[in-house]
Amino acid sequence: MGRARSASCPSADAVGGASPHLGDNGPVAIPSSWSSGPHWDDPGLTALAAQLRQAHVRIAPLPAEARRRLHRQLLAITDLAKRDHELAARRLTTFLADLETGPDPIT
Repeated sequence: MGRARSASCPSADAVGGASPHLGDNGPVAIPSSWSSGPHWDDPGLTALAAQLRQAHVRIAPLPAEARRRLHRQLLAITDLAKRDHELAARRLTTFLADLETGPDPIT
């Protein structure tokens, strides 16, 4: 017995301009605007996203203990960006500057 389709999965008829994708119970309509990814009109958000990617790349080769600590800090900044992207950008700038200067004297 298959699962019933939830109200959050509209049929292809319910979503205009949608392309069908195969779900658990057959084709499910996905709005065509969802497939192209996020679009930001704010260049600040685009810059923040690029800096977050850069930060992830920079901490990846670090030793495991330091990487875990810095990753937790980076995740906190990423979470903050959902609510206040300007404050997150300032904290990320500080994070990257601290990363550039080396490890904290107090760990």
